[in-house]
Amino acid sequence: MANSSEAGWTAPLRTELLENGLKVLLLEEHTAPLVSVWCWYKVGSRDELPGLTGVSHWVQHMNFKGTTNIPRDQVKGIIEQFGGPWNG
Repeated sequence: MANSSEAGWTAPLRTELLENGLKVLLLEEHTAPLVSVWCWYKVGSRDELPGLTGVSHWVQHMNFKGTTNIPRDQVKGIIEQFGGPWNG
């Protein structure tokens, strides 16, 4: 991965590793009044074992089912309310 200066960014890329193992990358860019949040999982169908295929696809779909506090039919509206695209 390119560092912030190689990519043309002026702000430093900060990396934090949480106690639960989650790696968080932070890059402040003040050219627009917005926040962008991305989430990547370093696993996928290529990591599945024979007999357990399809698990990655199932987990992907679970991301769009909603929660107890935010029903599925409200998730899209909340994302779009804050300028995000619904891609699920």
